[in-house]
Amino acid sequence: MTLRVAVLGMGVWGTRLAEKVASLPEFELRGVFDEELSKTASWRERTRVFAGEDELLGSDLDAVLVAVAPETQSSVALR
Repeated sequence: MTLRVAVLGMGVWGTRLAEKVASLPEFELRGVFDEELSKTASWRERTRVFAGEDELLGSDLDAVLVAVAPETQSSVALR
C-alpha cells in the first residue's frame, strides 16, 4: 500500500521531509504548502503546490507532515 502524504511548511525541515517522502517507494508525495510562496516554487514541477492549508487538509491524504514553527504546530495538528 502506498501512503498519500503532503507536507505543510516548506522551511528547512519541511523541504527535507518532502525530499525524503518523494524518494521512498512506499509513499506518494501528493503536495506541499507554505505561506511563503517562494519556498514552494521549486516543487511546482514535482508535485502539487496547494493554495492554502484548508485545501491541503481537505485533500484525499493518508498523512500530513507538519513542519511549521513550534508555536503553531498544535493548532495545525488539531485541525
